[in-house]
Amino acid sequence: FVGPLYPYQNAGVKSPRSDDGSAPRFNLPPSKSFNFFGHRYSQIFLNNNGHLTFDAPWSSYIPEQFPRHGGRDIIAPFWADLDNTVNGDIRYVQYSSGSVLQRVSNDINAYFPALSFRSNWVYIATWENVAYFNEFRTQTTFQVVLTTDGQFSFVLMNYGSIAPTSKPVQAGFDTADSSHHYTIPGSMTNNAVGGNSFFSHRSNVSVPGRWVFRVDQGSTGCNYIDPCEQLHCTEYERCGERDGVYGCFCDEDHHRPNKESYDSNVTCISSSGIMSISRCQLFEAGFHSSALHLRDKSCTGTIKNGRLVFHFDNDDHLCGTTLRSNGTHFMYENTIQGDVDTHRGLISRQRTINLRFCCVYPLEQALSMSVGISSLESIVDKKLPFGTGSYRMRMTPYEDKDFLRPFNTNKNIGIEINKVLFVEVRTEGVDEDQLSTILESCWATPVNEADYSVRWDLIDSQCPNPADGTVKVIKNGVSTAARFSFRMFTFTNHTEIYLHCNVHLCLLRNNNCSAHCSPGHQGRHRRDVSYHDSGSLSLGPLVLGEQPTTGELIYRNDASGHLTSVVTLIVSLLITRILAN
Repeated sequence: FVGPLYPYQNAGVKSPRSDDGSAPRFNLPPSKSFNFFGHRYSQIFLNNNGHLTFDAPWSSYIPEQFPRHGGRDIIAPFWADLDNTVNGDIRYVQYSSGSVLQRVSNDINAYFPALSFRSNWVYIATWENVAYFNEFRTQTTFQVVLTTDGQFSFVLMNYGSIAPTSKPVQAGFDTADSSHHYTIPGSMTNNAVGGNSFFSHRSNVSVPGRWVFRVDQGSTGCNYIDPCEQLHCTEYERCGERDGVYGCFCDEDHHRPNKESYDSNVTCISSSGIMSISRCQLFEAGFHSSALHLRDKSCTGTIKNGRLVFHFDNDDHLCGTTLRSNGTHFMYENTIQGDVDTHRGLISRQRTINLRFCCVYPLEQALSMSVGISSLESIVDKKLPFGTGSYRMRMTPYEDKDFLRPFNTNKNIGIEINKVLFVEVRTEGVDEDQLSTILESCWATPVNEADYSVRWDLIDSQCPNPADGTVKVIKNGVSTAARFSFRMFTFTNHTEIYLHCNVHLCLLRNNNCSAHCSPGHQGRHRRDVSYHDSGSLSLGPLVLGEQPTTGELIYRNDASGHLTSVVTLIVSLLITRILAN
């Protein structure tokens, strides 16, 4: 990278090779002076560590952030710990006439056209391929220019190739009392150096690598706004211009995965979705991030860490999102859209982008996991594959018919045989206005195996088991919570029981999620596209004390006057199984 430097090869005088040294005092021609915010100077000290001073030489090699309130006027194109004793040259030269003087005048007038500036003196100091201290193979090139017409004074800082380093760098200017100061973006950060140096690739006058400031009395510096200032390009991006618009290009060494889809990434949480795409890949393809939106044009993206991020949810930020079902999945869909016309004239060369993305909830997701539970509830966290939604199922036993008092103590819970137990199965993390929870079947086993050969059905095909007259389906398929109750029992010759439920999700808009359990019409007529993901929950063990032998599969003590058996709910680990497809 050469940069917008003025001619310097074999021009002027070399500064002595001296670590932390300075060139001899430079005196301006008679009748000439340089106005630096009200102070007129007739001498300049060029210091090898990348700065100019006016009162005396200065060997400082540890940069300080501006404003420094340091009691010294300083112009610092590249204040760092430099060393010209091994490689590189530092040169300085002045002009009072000639092509370089005219070129500087023309440039200043291009940047400040209202001033009619005509330079009568130019001073140029250039650091050419100078090394950092103790980093002798590094080469950094930059230049500082002072010019005046006797009324107006300007400082130009031009940057070529900037070698990477871990050393701090400060660039800009500062007055003795810091009443006037400027810091070039990237100073004192990693963005100051390397192939993506802000100094070299940005500008406040739309010339990458050049920074220009008016520094005579009354001015606080150039009023031009750096077009890259607000972009905040990341370390793997660089600021540049395309079709008259500034944006962030991908760094040459930046890996571009999924280039055709702009390195897209989709995250789905409940009834919301987030899609992000690479800003620099979009810009290289001709699409500026500010021109893109979701189906609802008011839903634009935000920039986070070099990625353009879009978001929708089902509360107050739908953004044109649609919900549909295809028989195997239900999905939320939206599209990133935008038009760019680079001609903007009588003819059009408009380009359009449409990036469709979905949040998908699959039918029959297989799952197998161990879940630690308390006596309060059984919980399954379902984590679906990348790019799909996620939700959670929870089974909770309650003491009362109003479902207000869950069993929530850490000690053993006594439940009398034949006492009604209330159970709720709730799905969390889905849109409760569009999806419902269906208990397809619930059953009990004497051991912690859902498919154990000895079992007692409580709910079958969404309806109570006719063989057990104590089961009541309180709510099923009308919301994200399903509820049922039954009278406690125990298996003959066993002291424990476990509860299990198969659960499905259903799309409410089809109005066919509720079962019909009246005699002769039990169960659902068909399994249609409103059925979605399914899962299985287990709860237990329920432990029984001493029990009689009856010869029946299960036992409920209905006789009055007898001691009541007690079932105890124990804190345990439980294995949850999801039925395979």
